[in-house]
Amino acid sequence: MLLFLLLLLLLLLLLLLLLLLLLFFFFLLL
Repeated sequence: MLLFLLLLLLLLLLLLLLLLLLLFFFFLLL
């Protein structure tokens, strides 16, 4: 159960990082 929560947290962090990178590139292109 703890391992599952840890994996879920890691996945959420990766998604957040991807979103931040996309925003960064979007603002660079403007």
